[in-house]
Amino acid sequence: MRASFYKFFNNPPNMIKNKIFMPPIKIIRYLLICCSVLYCTNLCAQELTNKTHANADTILYIRRNTASPEAFADLKALEKAIGIMKSLPCDSPLSWYYQGAMHSMPDTILNGNPLCPGIVTIRDKLAGWHSCPHYGEDEINFLTWHRLFIWHFEKIIRKLSGKKDFALPYWDYTNPETRMIPAIFRDSSSPLFEPARQEGLNRGKTIKHDLNNSLLTTNPDSMRLYQLFNHSLNQSPHSPIHLVVGGWNSDSTLIKNMWNKIYQKNTTGLMWEFQSAAFDPIFWVHHSNVDYLWHRWELSANGALPIPDSLKAHPWPYIFFDENDGHKIVYSMEEVASKINSLDYVYDVLINKTMHAKARSASRPVILAEAPVSKMVTSNNFAFAIRIPASPVLMANRITPKRKQLFILEVTATYKQQPIGIYELYLEKGGKSLPLGFLTFLGAHHHGKKAMDQMQDMKNMDRIDEEEEERIFQFDLSQKFDFSTFNGNLNFRLLRQGGRSSEIKIKKIILKSLKL
Repeated sequence: MRASFYKFFNNPPNMIKNKIFMPPIKIIRYLLICCSVLYCTNLCAQELTNKTHANADTILYIRRNTASPEAFADLKALEKAIGIMKSLPCDSPLSWYYQGAMHSMPDTILNGNPLCPGIVTIRDKLAGWHSCPHYGEDEINFLTWHRLFIWHFEKIIRKLSGKKDFALPYWDYTNPETRMIPAIFRDSSSPLFEPARQEGLNRGKTIKHDLNNSLLTTNPDSMRLYQLFNHSLNQSPHSPIHLVVGGWNSDSTLIKNMWNKIYQKNTTGLMWEFQSAAFDPIFWVHHSNVDYLWHRWELSANGALPIPDSLKAHPWPYIFFDENDGHKIVYSMEEVASKINSLDYVYDVLINKTMHAKARSASRPVILAEAPVSKMVTSNNFAFAIRIPASPVLMANRITPKRKQLFILEVTATYKQQPIGIYELYLEKGGKSLPLGFLTFLGAHHHGKKAMDQMQDMKNMDRIDEEEEERIFQFDLSQKFDFSTFNGNLNFRLLRQGGRSSEIKIKKIILKSLKL
């Protein structure tokens, strides 16, 4: 139609060309027809463009790397809005205190809590507070909950800053060149500054070299199941960043003499304790990066979406607040499954990527073998071996792993007090050490099963650190082991960064198989 329209003007009808008189009403009709044709042609072309670029009409905001010059305006908007949020009363859902407490809050706050008077124990929490799902059976909500949490926070910043195209920047510490806290967060005059951090990092030093492995994402990126990727990314690099920013010294010892204003006492930095982590402004660009790493994996060949039925099997409160008037927004698990992949932002380096990921289900895991270990980790380089009995189920699965079959190693570790080390697990095979992943214990004294049970009814809060807790870790052995020649012997090595001798015990190991 567009071609015919332009042809009309280039070669008008003879009655116009020859200046034959035409009544004004006909001229108007001709003009209306021409305008309608042009409008419809443009509209059809735009619709075709939108269909060609899937979801292009929903991507309005670009999240940028904090190290890029293009992110500076967004960082200044973040600074302005957080300054405003810190001036709001703590019971306002748009306030700095309220948003931080939505992630979590201390069990007990001293000195009457001058930042939010009257809120002195977790019993006093307001709607939506203390909601982060980090470990245990509900860990499947870790990435999904945080994605919606920082998305709603981003909308609040956009509203309060007045920057209509604001998008939350991300701090990409997986790049060795940007492993220092961004400069604006180190400016002591800025609302983005927090003194209760590792001192060297606040002075511009880079994250120490022996944490390099825990900040790489090669292992999580190799996962082919959302649940495994979610668990692995939570362990690393998510948790190590909390630990190093919040209190690790240059020699991996824990600093415990910083004034934590959320607890109102000298203890670790804000990021070390998940109950105070979201009160440090660096938390938000850290979790924007966690979300970036997740989305990058979603766009990869291995990427997969969470299965809606799996989310529904582990319901979690998804409570957030509108950026305009602060009214409560509650998502059902069905709405969560839909919402997490229909948001209005994209990451700067992923703009031209196409989403191929689909929900990838797996069969119910089959336990191939189970072996007790009961070994205390007593050194920084701790080796242990186990013998897995040749059960009928194991022997029936003595095959070389295929693309659609996964072999999962489940490691149960126990502890009595909060472990402060980061543990890297290796499989020893043929004279080589094959990295499997990490064991980290962020929030272990609060997220353990007994601790959560006690906190549920608010009883025996002083006994949480006295009883033995356990945490279960999962590792994908599929690409690292040939089960066709497996003789029942498994040799492992744990490298400990920081921490205390004998702070954890490896209780048992379970070998599982499942099919995609």
